Amino acid sequence: MQRLVSTFAVVVLFAVSVLSARPSLADGPDLATPEGAVAAYVDGIARQDLDAIMAVTSVGRMTDGFDFAGYVDRLGALTPMLPAPATSPFFKQINRAQATAQIAQQVRFLIYGLMTTNAVLEGKTVPMKAAEATDFATVVRADRLAGLELVRVAIPSPKLMNGEKYQKNSARMAALHGADASTERIALLSFEGLYFTAGFTLLHYGQEWTVMTQTSPIAGMSSLGTPVRVTPEEFERALNK
Repeated sequence: MQRLVSTFAVVVLFAVSVLSARPSLADGPDLATPEGAVAAYVDGIARQDLDAIMAVTSVGRMTDGFDFAGYVDRLGALTPMLPAPATSPFFKQINRAQATAQIAQQVRFLIYGLMTTNAVLEGKTVPMKAAEATDFATVVRADRLAGLELVRVAIPSPKLMNGEKYQKNSARMAALHGADASTERIALLSFEGLYFTAGFTLLHYGQEWTVMTQTSPIAGMSSLGTPVRVTPEEFERALNK
């Protein structure tokens, strides 16, 4: 009984904090903070509005300002998925299409992760016949996203993120994409009575924070964008690592 009371108290605490801190989207997204950008992104998913999601991402600015030579030098190699040099409108258009596709795939995996436990969430190829595919499509439905709610946005592993090494790497990555700064956040999501964590990496341009990618490396989140099922208590403990 004590454990149930404790869990209930944590949930209530989260709910109260969100009601008081969640950015209002009535007049458009509030991109002055990373939390506001994440809130707008999740709201776009709940409303099944890909244009709204893309509007709060870094896609256009990060690809137009991409430092190809600097990125290759940092990696010490040219990798197959690296964006093209941002030296022409054509190459920038290609880079934007690639970044847009990545965001769309991560949104798809977030949705899959909310609605199914299929092994495809791990990036595996899953043998499947027509009947099973039909069952999968019956479960994974866009209309269910109306039940998605953002509970809380938090800083993952604050000690690590405030460390000198992370700060240097963060500033370097931001500069390679023409941004002023970069950071990471994790979000606690509520969906049909369950809770999930999703990760975000964000870039800062001028006065706005935008979502670069739907993952948080420092929180160990999948680059596919797959959410992790948690309890509010587990989410809270993860913040103290």
